[in-house]
Amino acid sequence: MNKPVTWTTHLPALALILVMLGVLWLGWPWPEPLADGFDAQGRPVHWKWAPAVPGAALTFWLVWFVFDGLWELFERNRKVFNPLSLLDEGLIAWMLVRVADFGVAHGMPPAIRVASWAAGGIALSAAVALELRRVTASSPEPDARTAEDATELANDLSALRAPGQRWSYWSVQKVPHRLLLGTLGAFFILGAVAIPDGPLLARLLLLAGGLLVLVVCSGGLHTVVTPRRLVVRAGHFGPPLLRIATSEIAEVAVPEFDPVRDFGGWGVRRGFMGDFAGVWAFNFAGSGVLVRTRRGKRYLIGTDHPERLAAALNAARSSA
Repeated sequence: MNKPVTWTTHLPALALILVMLGVLWLGWPWPEPLADGFDAQGRPVHWKWAPAVPGAALTFWLVWFVFDGLWELFERNRKVFNPLSLLDEGLIAWMLVRVADFGVAHGMPPAIRVASWAAGGIALSAAVALELRRVTASSPEPDARTAEDATELANDLSALRAPGQRWSYWSVQKVPHRLLLGTLGAFFILGAVAIPDGPLLARLLLLAGGLLVLVVCSGGLHTVVTPRRLVVRAGHFGPPLLRIATSEIAEVAVPEFDPVRDFGGWGVRRGFMGDFAGVWAFNFAGSGVLVRTRRGKRYLIGTDHPERLAAALNAARSSA
């Protein structure tokens, strides 16, 4: 099995961003923003301001982690060179050269342009070397997930059910790469605030998307089970995604599934083939509980402890 895609393969791109900051520091103060493009009526539509470039470069650098994750899913057990891992180095190198050209045009020494080209070439070469190292290295096979013993929890809930006491069980599925996704969410919100002259719809979409990402990253997927109700919620204070009366639950199971193969990814999805066709999934990872209602509807609820959630749901069904 291949060594998983890691952030170290993108160190050259991060180094280019640091070089870009150095160029900006050497050329400070920079001129005011200048029009860099015009529409058919001659009105400016694009603006160029050199100090804003590192923000865009850092955003591209973070976004490329998502592409790496998709490549890792595609790669599986094969050893395949990932060309996508080089795109951020190439794009940020081009941005660095543009900043250097702008600086030379405003009085910086021509050696800055040469150094920028050299830094870009070195970064691309280092990225190729790191990717080749990842492909040729091997890592041990991950251990298969073992079923968790939920007997004690089931007994405790049965003891509470006998005298009719109220109880609730909370289950959480943590979001992978929370720091990375949270940073992207913060950039979305920053983008909505930083472009006051942009289209209102685009700003609202950026703001809503950023807030949703931060809410989900803050608490993951929360599932609450009581003797009367099952509630699935996004984050600590996010909107409820699913509500089911426990009296409507007919069957609970802990299935084996692949989020990409069976649902086409993570999040709120609907199965489209095989045993999970028509199943609504609320899932951020690779483990969950399958719930079937008396009306025949099926839901896959993601959790880090599926056996314990299944035990709580079965106890709630018995209490309903």
